[in-house]
Parts: sequence; C-alpha cells; structure tokens
Amino acid sequence: PCLGGGLACLTKRGTLVYVEDWDEPVARKMPKIAETYGEAVCMTVIEPHMTASKGLEVLLAVDRTVLTVDLAGVTDHKLSAGPVKAMAVCPNGRMLACFTGDGVVWVLTTDFSKNLSEFPTKSQVPPTQLAWCGTDSVVLYWSKLLLMVGPYGDWVKYAYDEPLSLIPEHDSVRVLSTSSHELLQRVPTACVEVLKLGSCTPAAMLLDAKQLLDCNDPKADGVLRSILDSLPEAVWGCVQAAVEETDVGLQQALLAAASYGNALMGRDAPSAE
Repeated sequence: PCLGGGLACLTKRGTLVYVEDWDEPVARKMPKIAETYGEAVCMTVIEPHMTASKGLEVLLAVDRTVLTVDLAGVTDHKLSAGPVKAMAVCPNGRMLACFTGDGVVWVLTTDFSKNLSEFPTKSQVPPTQLAWCGTDSVVLYWSKLLLMVGPYGDWVKYAYDEPLSLIPEHDSVRVLSTSSHELLQRVPTACVEVLKLGSCTPAAMLLDAKQLLDCNDPKADGVLRSILDSLPEAVWGCVQAAVEETDVGLQQALLAAASYGNALMGRDAPSAE
C-alpha cells in the first residue's frame, strides 16, 4: 500500500519494509511477525498523521485475525469474524472496512474497540478492489459490478462492461475505466439545502427568486422580501452550493443568484423590476 509520500510492502519472507519519503528513499524494517501467524492474506496502512502515536501502522490480515504492526511491536486483535479477505482504511484513519470470508462487509474502528456495521453481500468471492467513498460509504468492485454500501445497510449497485479502477478521495471515490472518468460521492449538504425539492432555506428562496425574475414573474418581489433579513446567509448558501456542485449549468445559476443577492444587500426594499 502507498503512504502519502512513500510505500509499505511485505516481502516473501514475511518482513515488513517501508519507505517514508520518496525524496529520501531509505528502506526501513518494521518488527518481525511470528511465523505462527501464517501467511498474510491482505494488508493496508494507517498513515502516521492519522495515528495516536504519530507513527506508521500496518494492518495485516492473517488466518482469522488482524495484526497491527508499528515500530513498537505487533498487536494481535484476536478477531473472531475472520478470515478477512480485503481491507481499506477510511480517509480520516478512524474506520476500517473489511470483507470477510463469509461475504460480509464489516466496518469497525481502527483501534478495534467498536463494531460499527455489518452488511452481507451474498458473495464469498472477494472483490477485486475495496475502497471508501469519503467517510460515508464503502465501495466494492467485482468484474462488471460496482456495489456501494452505506452506514445503515442502504446499498446501490452499478453495472459496467469494462474493467475499473477505484481511486479514493477525502470526500468521494473516482471510478476510472478505459473510456470514462466518474465521481461517486454523497450529495453535499450545501447542495441539499438549496436544491432539495420544497426547500425553504434562504439560499433556496434566493435561487427561486432569481429564476422567477429571469422569467419576468412578479412573484419574485414577494420571495425576495421574505428573505430580506437573511440575504447574507442566502448569498453564502448559494456560493457554498456552487462550490460543491459539479453541473456547470447549476453552478452558473447558483452564482447568478448569489451575485443578485449580493447586489441587493443594503437596500431596504428589493424589487423585481
């Protein structure tokens, strides 16, 4: 697995070696793992800036348990839900997603103190890739199938006819193929507050007022008067939604509404004329 600016690997002899910085590529060994644990099935890392010790931690799935290896030694968490076939650490380093031999997506804290969720996939075949979509959901990829699992057991699947590669981001996951580049993410809160059907937030009403104004609809004046005391909040809400939105047309509409609201701030009585 890759670190922020380095790499950690497990040799055929069972030795963990890591390079902390490619600018100064010095290979360092981590504590030796006892042969009694057997061969590692999969591994992942928690980067130093995410750990309590501020040092690199490597998670190794062996037999039916998971080991945490750091410079201080090896810790056996003595799990009973294994064997773990695939693992991924979420972007903030606080949660670990595992795919078990029983086909369950198991999410727990990276200190192994709390079980957060379990989701049966009904497939005992390990995914080709397991990745986090921000800190909101886990994405699994098998040939021609992409499955996204949420924190409360909600799920959605997507079909693909070509091989994929998943690239996790801090708030999303990129889905790359030979012909496309897609972005999966939870709809940002700023966009929900403005664009959700029936939303009555100041930003949503400012957007409605600007669209009514563009249609020469006299209702725009009444909508603007209703949010006169909340214009700064409305303008900022439209700006935040525009920053998060990926659709160019919606971005333009949100920024136009923010610009119009900003021009009205300081006036006692906005008018649609």
